Amino acid sequence: EKLLKGEIPGKAIEIKEISSQEIQQLIDDMLRVANGEQGDTNRRTMVGLAAPQLGVSKRIIIIDTASTGMGETPELHAYINPAIVSKSEHLEQGREGCFSTGNVCGNVNRSSEIVVSGYNRQGELASEAWTGFTARIFQHEIDHLNGKVFVQYLSNLKLNRLKSKIKKQQRESASS
Repeated sequence: EKLLKGEIPGKAIEIKEISSQEIQQLIDDMLRVANGEQGDTNRRTMVGLAAPQLGVSKRIIIIDTASTGMGETPELHAYINPAIVSKSEHLEQGREGCFSTGNVCGNVNRSSEIVVSGYNRQGELASEAWTGFTARIFQHEIDHLNGKVFVQYLSNLKLNRLKSKIKKQQRESASS
């Protein structure tokens, strides 16, 4: 049930805090988690991570900006206080999974092109345009910062199927 409700939204980080040991350590920890999920051929490759997924209410995301979803070598980058400043009206449907949802996946409509503004870990503000799969990753991770998870985009029918699947997985985990 918690999975379907989303997470606690991330709080904005003051610019002067970006260089602090706390924030830099959090970014390192997030990169370590994301890198730890790479290269395991038995699992899907992690292409993004948001601080709230680790129980930290901060507006930080890690994005693999090189990913096409085909398991290539990642280029993981941290974005602090990211915001989507514009997005196309053209939507593309794509299959999404999530670190927070385990094996649960679903099809979600997302804008095909976006412009994101945010700070890098050096505290430099950047505005970047992204398309396709990378645009999808940004939208997914920024949703986490806003307390939303991808399953909240699914229809009631798909949501009910998802709830059944989660309960089945929980029963199987409890019996093993």
